[in-house]
Amino acid sequence: MPSGTSLTIELLLILGDLFALRAYTDRAMHMLETIAETMARYPTAFGHALGAADMAVRGAIEVAIAGSPTDVGFRELALAVAGRYVPSLVLAGGAGSAADGIELLKDRERSEPTAFVCRAYACDAPTHNPNELIAQLKAAR
Repeated sequence: MPSGTSLTIELLLILGDLFALRAYTDRAMHMLETIAETMARYPTAFGHALGAADMAVRGAIEVAIAGSPTDVGFRELALAVAGRYVPSLVLAGGAGSAADGIELLKDRERSEPTAFVCRAYACDAPTHNPNELIAQLKAAR
């Protein structure tokens, strides 16, 4: 069972990435620093926190799916992501007002559902194909 602290750290990292808010990421890093010595001493007691620390150090794998969630193509792309274990995943999807304020979706509107696999907002080629999305996710890990 993950601790409230580790879940908070993970959430702050995800929100910092989604909204490009450095204050959230900085707070998560500060929280990790306060438990780092104890994590090193008792790693088996900090499984979830170690995963969050990995995300903080190596960065998230960001997936943006632009388009309407009711579109069949959008659902196929979303299922391709959901069917894989992707450590340190930050996932955002939607279009129009649903994407307002979400930096990961900014300027990504397309005529058909499109997925972008990124690290630190540097993205692979956009894809409409679930199999290509799966290949990009494997390569990102």
